[in-house]
Amino acid sequence: MGHSRSAKRGLNEKNVWIAQDVERKRNDLAKEFVKERIKTDAEFAKDVLKAVGEILPEEFKKTAEETIAREAISKEV
Repeated sequence: MGHSRSAKRGLNEKNVWIAQDVERKRNDLAKEFVKERIKTDAEFAKDVLKAVGEILPEEFKKTAEETIAREAISKEV
């Protein structure tokens, strides 16, 4: 939120900063959760690739493709 907008609303600058920091940390935690789940669950990896597609970060896409390939190999054996 911009300084002028938070000033108009009478918000405490420190509280706004804390809220923004908490939001960033939540996003990081969610990304880590998805990345770990993609590593272990091929069905979830397929669903993520299907749902997000092109905008999925490259590291997530690479991990998901590796997991899917690893499952396909294990099913063949």
